Amino acid sequence: TTVPRGLWIPGYHVHRLFRTADVTPWDVDKVSHQLAVEIDVPALTSLLLDVSAWLFPTLAPSAHPHPSTYEHLITGAAVDVLMNLSPLTFIPHIRGRMRHNFAQAYLEYEERHLQSIWESRHTLPITEAMCLADPLLAEYHEQRRQRRSRAGVAWRQFLAKYVVPAIRRHLCDIDILLDPFFLHFPKPRVLKEWYPRLTGNATTFADALEILDAEEPWRFQYRLNPQDHPAMQIARLAGKFIAPQ
Repeated sequence: TTVPRGLWIPGYHVHRLFRTADVTPWDVDKVSHQLAVEIDVPALTSLLLDVSAWLFPTLAPSAHPHPSTYEHLITGAAVDVLMNLSPLTFIPHIRGRMRHNFAQAYLEYEERHLQSIWESRHTLPITEAMCLADPLLAEYHEQRRQRRSRAGVAWRQFLAKYVVPAIRRHLCDIDILLDPFFLHFPKPRVLKEWYPRLTGNATTFADALEILDAEEPWRFQYRLNPQDHPAMQIARLAGKFIAPQ
């Protein structure tokens, strides 16, 4: 970063009263009452809830489509095929942007939990009736829940081992987590349901998914077009990140 430490957030040893514009998208009240030297995982995860609300739009369709319009697409066999495709990691544009051990530890976490991160923004509307009719789909549905739990534990461990110590030692501030390098989960219990639809040339589950991801780049957290990441549009963050390529 090229931003002077005196402008880092939150205040280090002394509380600082910020204006909203000084800390957006963080909660100004929380940041003003937090000290960097005292930050811990609960405080950081609480702050990140507000970032999730900013990063992911709250999409509430005016009318949920009837299951009959999509349930033929969401089958255990179709999901199994999709999950066995080569994972999309989009790593090249971010290598070399952070301290090696810090970045490497995050990339290892991301690789291990990439499926859960993807599923958090592609929540398939799986009903109880669909599970009863399709044991393979029911198995996927249960495993999805378990993956999400494990990913949450691993994320908090990463924060505790790498991010919290770095902030306390004044090596970085909380804005590091706004860098497009990091992938985030939506707020708990805020589902990002995906109602697949067949349009144009789409004839399969995977085709429908590709259409959606092109229309709603936030579901991939802008990894395909990082210059459009919301953090890159905030003037106060200029100089804090190495611009993604």
